[in-house]
Order: sequence, then structure tokens, then C-alpha cells
Amino acid sequence: FYFNVDGIEKTVSIDREKFVVKDGKAVEKPDCWCKTSRRLIEKIWYDNYKPSMSDFISGKIRSNDPYLLRRFMEALGRKV
Repeated sequence: FYFNVDGIEKTVSIDREKFVVKDGKAVEKPDCWCKTSRRLIEKIWYDNYKPSMSDFISGKIRSNDPYLLRRFMEALGRKV
């Protein structure tokens, strides 16, 4: 997973045993990428906000695979 949150870039790799976070875009073509704002990430994480399709259509969240983003959150123990 590659994330760009207000210009801060992180790559997260997940397998059954661990996850690893690296600064920047550590892979050329990530399986899933997401670009959004810190404000929206905090709303999702702390306020249990559930993103809707309108968040993607409006461009508040940009991703090549919204369903993998859901699986990412589930891997972290969050239901979205």
C-alpha cells in the first residue's frame, strides 16, 4: 500500500506475520495507492467515520482500489 497524505508519502507492506512502514514510495507500482488529507484520515481513525462513494467521486479520497483500502483497515482491526 502506498499512501500520500497531504504530501507525506509512506509505503506499507503487510503479510500474515507483520507489517512494515517505509518513508516515500518504496515500490514502483503498489497494489493499492491512496491520496487524501490528514483531516479525513483522522476522521476515519478517531471518529469512526465510514467513507462513502461520494468521498471517492468528489476526490476527497483517491485510490486505484477502494476495496483493498477496506482490507487494509480490517488488517489493522478497524471495520470500515
